Amino acid sequence: MFERFKRLPFMVRRAQKRHPDNSTCYICGLPWAEVEHHVVPMGTDVRGNRRGFFCVCEYCWNRAEKRRVEN
Repeated sequence: MFERFKRLPFMVRRAQKRHPDNSTCYICGLPWAEVEHHVVPMGTDVRGNRRGFFCVCEYCWNRAEKRRVEN
């Protein structure tokens, strides 16, 4: 419940002001100092080019996984 509460827009803005030098989760916008991070290793595509990814926190990663499975 608290994890959802701290992702409300007014709480996110407050956290961003508290940690102005931190990058944020691509989905919820919380600074890394406020969340448990999720590590995704960089890989390569078929041609050998490095692939990029969007940095998301563990909470958003798990929620995205559930949405993908349900669809």
